[in-house]
Amino acid sequence: MLLILLRYPVRCLRYRAPPIMSRSIDSVRIHSSAVEPDTRAVRFRSAISYRHPGTGLRFSLKNRQVQQPDSIEATKWNLILHEYDTVRSELMYAIAAQHTIMTYTLAATAAIFTGLLATWSKIDIRVTILSLAPLFLMFAWFVWFGELVRMARAARFSWEMEKMINSRMRSESGGSPQVSRDASGLSQDDVLHWEGWVRGDNKWHMNLHLGPSYALSSALLIGTAVISMTLSIVFAATLGELAIGVRFLAAGAALLSTAIIIYAGYSIRVNPLMRRGMADSS
Repeated sequence: MLLILLRYPVRCLRYRAPPIMSRSIDSVRIHSSAVEPDTRAVRFRSAISYRHPGTGLRFSLKNRQVQQPDSIEATKWNLILHEYDTVRSELMYAIAAQHTIMTYTLAATAAIFTGLLATWSKIDIRVTILSLAPLFLMFAWFVWFGELVRMARAARFSWEMEKMINSRMRSESGGSPQVSRDASGLSQDDVLHWEGWVRGDNKWHMNLHLGPSYALSSALLIGTAVISMTLSIVFAATLGELAIGVRFLAAGAALLSTAIIIYAGYSIRVNPLMRRGMADSS
């Protein structure tokens, strides 16, 4: 071994750096296998992954040309675009979660009331199911409502960012403050349109949010809970052969369900994100 070291000292002690370069800037990690020297544009063969520190969401872009920032202004624009993409991703995740929650909630509700009809002759089981069903429905509604607020929060923030980006683009490009539109109704001077377009900045001047669908979904779950709670109270008060424990269960569940429903209405009323604004409002 000593003879080998003496004969080939350089080859044995040479260290070859791995072909993968890893560079971490805060929460942005870039892995590349080839970097073109002395150029401002760098092509990364592998993914560029970005993780938002607040939400933990991660997204990646593949085979994209990334301009290395040469000034503070370029760095600001890169961070703004990263944040905008992350917020849009959170919005899409919230919409998908709403659909999943509503689908499973409706399926579970159908199974519960199918079992109720199958055991209708058993009074204790009937009243127990009718007493506990509103609690399950309101719990599912609050989970669904949380995703709805998450979606509205991301949509509102996207709208604010679109206004900021469009304003900065117009000021930097020296465009006219007067908004010019083509046949589509979209502004020719703006670069981002979606959130303003659905809020009324369109050729129809109408708010295009799907508000009735969310109202009907809430009415379906909360209305079913109210009907189930009412039936449990009626049966608990009129059926003399009902066990005393089931009567107390029906009364307690009804009080708790009523308090939850009142709190649900209060949450909708005080939440500013539930107030839909037009494109020219604050």
